[in-house]
Amino acid sequence: MDAHGYPKAPIEEASEEQRLIQEQKRHEVLAREPKLDHAVPAPGAKLSDVVCGHMTSEDYDELGYPKVPTEWNEQYFGELMEKEKSDPRVNPNLLLSTNDAEFWYNAARKPYAKAIQRSEKHWTGRRNVWLRQYDTVMMLNETREELTEQLEECSMEVKRLVAPILQYKITEATMYNFLREARELDTTLSELLQGEEKLSMLRGLRKRIDTGGPADAERMMEEYDMRSRRLMFDKHRAKEMEKKERVLSDCDTLVKCLNWGQKCKKDGMIEWQNGNYEEALASWRQAEDALKKFKAPESDKSGNAIIADLHIAVLKNVAQAAIKCGYYTEALDAADDALKIDDQDHKAWFRQACALEGLGRFAEAEEALNRIQELAVGLPDQRRIQKDAQAKRDKLQAIADRNDAAQKRGLERALAKGIFGDDRERVTVADAPKKDPEALLEVEAEKLQAVSRSAPRKRLTKDGADDLLEDLRSAYSETPFQKQVRKLALDVRRDRVEFITHMRKVCLAVQKPILQKWGFDPSATGVKEMQAAIQDHTIGQNPDDALREKADEVTQVLYGDMYSVVYSGLQGNLPIRRVNPEELELLE
Repeated sequence: MDAHGYPKAPIEEASEEQRLIQEQKRHEVLAREPKLDHAVPAPGAKLSDVVCGHMTSEDYDELGYPKVPTEWNEQYFGELMEKEKSDPRVNPNLLLSTNDAEFWYNAARKPYAKAIQRSEKHWTGRRNVWLRQYDTVMMLNETREELTEQLEECSMEVKRLVAPILQYKITEATMYNFLREARELDTTLSELLQGEEKLSMLRGLRKRIDTGGPADAERMMEEYDMRSRRLMFDKHRAKEMEKKERVLSDCDTLVKCLNWGQKCKKDGMIEWQNGNYEEALASWRQAEDALKKFKAPESDKSGNAIIADLHIAVLKNVAQAAIKCGYYTEALDAADDALKIDDQDHKAWFRQACALEGLGRFAEAEEALNRIQELAVGLPDQRRIQKDAQAKRDKLQAIADRNDAAQKRGLERALAKGIFGDDRERVTVADAPKKDPEALLEVEAEKLQAVSRSAPRKRLTKDGADDLLEDLRSAYSETPFQKQVRKLALDVRRDRVEFITHMRKVCLAVQKPILQKWGFDPSATGVKEMQAAIQDHTIGQNPDDALREKADEVTQVLYGDMYSVVYSGLQGNLPIRRVNPEELELLE
């Protein structure tokens, strides 16, 4: 037993021969490894000059770790330590005991503490990805062995079809799907592949690979990956949107949950006041994630009321921060969740109206504003609420009028320059930015006209065009895509021509699954053909006003705050979006 009362591990004495063998192995290992320099650092040398980690700053950047601010040098931390010792405004813990929860909350709010937490969170995320990838590789290895065994039992026709192309990933993925379907039907792969439908699929795959070769096989695999990622994203999105029932919890758990929610809410308010909107949104997300899980017993009405009040306040803040950051879909989800808790909250309706405005759904935003005016009746601040709602309504009307005027002006300019004629001077995309910023849009219009005149091409019915626009609206409304568009606008400094030029690549990634679904080629040519098919019903001989309005709404969602810059000819470094004073006033 040791000094603490635990049993000691038995120690076995090694023989002289074993010690010699171990010493020989030790010398061999040291001979292979580079010698380390253990020299004592010179006076005044930095610790970072002599201590080398296993990863450099470039390695961390390559792996996507959050970057440490450049101003965090020795002088910065030296001055910070002096202030921490004497200034309560910098270090509020000077007046608190370590036994207070607020002491540790304040410590966690320090910038360097948050940097450590973000780095740890990034590492945890990477580790989880690695674990999932490892599980996937192991599962695929097992499936590959099972697939090989079951292929031996298939008919000679199946073997002749599959064997020459089995080295391609698209073939392997197709056979995996067949194997999974056989498991679901509780049958064997050989029995499943006896059907004419499966055999025709294999014949088509074999013919396409024989014709196009490895390049065509790789393209098919890319298309398959895109569809799979889209399906996985939709599944993950549906799982996130699924509202689970709150768990009935004891008083101690509820108190901890409320304390954590209050702490995260305060963290977000501090970051918001400092202008760190992304950090504020992250803190309020943490609070919302904790508050949505638990509930008190039905008899404890006051306890559930406290949870609901805090939860709805956090949801409204999440919506406000998401609007500020341009994540309108997330803002709409948060506002909808707040209204599910209390549909009489006029602030939640206002958040919903702002989110709908960002998504280009002006008609629904108008309905939300009408609801606000109804709820304001009888409230002490009725006049202010109705005034704010009317100001937002006027803004929506101004946006709609400006968009109509911009479209009319662009069409008149296009007609004046003869872009719809065959005898006009052709302008290339490369020369367009040099001649006129409007020329780039004109080139796009000309291409659409060329596609419209070309025959044959795929056409859509009016109902089909309506459903296609709905699919596009859904894809463009997703928060990841909105983040990409917002980042592109920032990267090009809101330059209209640069934005339009690079927007094609950003859009094509989310458009490809929709193009394939509707039978268009998943390429830039397919996009032009899709636009021409829609314009058959919006600017053709018998344009449909409802479809034209819906197409404009989808375009508004696509470009976000860059819509007015693209179509109204605005130039300069304009802000992404400014929050109105009434919105700031409505912040919890």
